[in-house]
Amino acid sequence: MARKTYSDEFRRDAVELYRSTPGATVVGIAGDLGIMDATLSTWLKAAGVPVRSRHPGDDDESPPAGETPVQELARLRARVTE
Repeated sequence: MARKTYSDEFRRDAVELYRSTPGATVVGIAGDLGIMDATLSTWLKAAGVPVRSRHPGDDDESPPAGETPVQELARLRARVTE
């Protein structure tokens, strides 16, 4: 597959679109623009734009105390389904 080259203006516009769209995801914006999400991620990192978590607060979530492996698996499967 041939490597695509994007103009600096397109890159800046893509970064600004992500930055200015509340709740936007890298995957969503990249899909809308017809580019790979890894490409947009690279542009965001180069511009110093923090990439938002897909699900805010996920990093703060800790498993309930005393949760068995079966319960953990069920909980995580339910999260994936969401």
